[in-house]
Amino acid sequence: MPPQSAQRNYFVTPWRSHADLLNVRHGLYSPSTPAEQSHAIATVAAWKHRGNVPHAVESTALLMDAMLLHSQFSSSSAQQTTVSQDWPTAGTASSFALRAAYTTALSRFVTGFADLGRHRNGPGQSMFDVARSIGLPPHFVELRHEVAHEDLPGLARLVRSAREAVNWLWGVYWAKLPQDAWEAEAGEEAAAQVDLESLAAVRQEATEYLKKFRSRRVTALKSKAKAKDTATLLLETQQQCQNLCCGEDEAAKWTQVASILIDDGLIVPSLKQTRGPLADSALQGAYLIWDELLIMLASGSSQFTEAFFERAIAHNAKLTTTNEDRDRADPTKWAMYRWIMHVLDSDAWLEMRGESPILYETLALRECVLHPNTQWSHELAEEILEDAEMDVQTTWKSLIKASALPDGHSIDVEEEASKETKKTKKTDDVKMEDVPSEQGWRRETGAWECVPIGTVSG
Repeated sequence: MPPQSAQRNYFVTPWRSHADLLNVRHGLYSPSTPAEQSHAIATVAAWKHRGNVPHAVESTALLMDAMLLHSQFSSSSAQQTTVSQDWPTAGTASSFALRAAYTTALSRFVTGFADLGRHRNGPGQSMFDVARSIGLPPHFVELRHEVAHEDLPGLARLVRSAREAVNWLWGVYWAKLPQDAWEAEAGEEAAAQVDLESLAAVRQEATEYLKKFRSRRVTALKSKAKAKDTATLLLETQQQCQNLCCGEDEAAKWTQVASILIDDGLIVPSLKQTRGPLADSALQGAYLIWDELLIMLASGSSQFTEAFFERAIAHNAKLTTTNEDRDRADPTKWAMYRWIMHVLDSDAWLEMRGESPILYETLALRECVLHPNTQWSHELAEEILEDAEMDVQTTWKSLIKASALPDGHSIDVEEEASKETKKTKKTDDVKMEDVPSEQGWRRETGAWECVPIGTVSG
């Protein structure tokens, strides 16, 4: 039995087990009766309400549904008669409905795979380029273009295209499904391992890009390079980061970029003192180096903005010492604190944020609530709320107050409880009469006697 990995990724699927997916595959491609195929199509429709249905599964069901509708119409068309020459016959009307069903299914099939290909290969590609990159025959793209901008194609052509699409889906998705649950689980674990490896590769490559940018940017500032050269450097680095983070797991990739900037200290200058002229000068230099690039990354991806605030506030909320005064005097955390306020208040960032300035304050306040800390997060939240609009204050003030750790409880609660437990040898040190009722619920230290749930003590 293979050793279990340290970190296990979980994949949410709309089906309960792998066998359910295999049963739907059988119902779609090898049904014993039309009713079985109809049941498989209805199952996929039910899965869609749960979410996370792969596009290949949804497209197959839509195409099969159109083909099933066609076969049902064909079996009953011989019994239909023409009512009047002045009105469309039942056969003519149904033919249009069939063409509409086929074109809808084919259009969604092509558009969905084109979008998936763009996520994988990056923006800026035409639909034909994306189709070639994922192995989708280009004539499907031509058919979609014709459906969108011209008359509906003929029924015979649509039927041929639908059959070809169903066969293509079998080859790229259905035929590759594992045959049993054990094989499926092994495949998911392998995919999780690949994801972890890809994130490590993203981090390594992003580190190289950002360090190279910092070096070239510092050189350009010292030599007073031309604005054109500076713009080229900024665009080049922005494009490198965007191409690196696009596709699957985009949020996780942007988190890696933010972590390099913050946790690895790229945007935080080395400070020997928390405050003073030297510290202020060093921070102004950091803003000059990084501001334009960070603004470009934030304007291009909201996920980078969220990752930036999460990593910045989490970095400051992490206690490096149990001594409050020493943690408060940490120059690196003070610099990160000023960076956050710079992003929220500086003119350059406000101009980029445009008509939705409140969004950044909301992101920062949310992270302050999620990373409570008496030295940094709470003080940052109070400073943000001091100049915030009234509706923001009304929404967040009580949340910030509730999330703040009480004085003297900055160290990890579990560690403190463990220390207190070791000091206490008796099991009845804490009694209900020792807890004043007017103070409400609060945490008490000391050992508790373990008894089954529901036991009433005498």
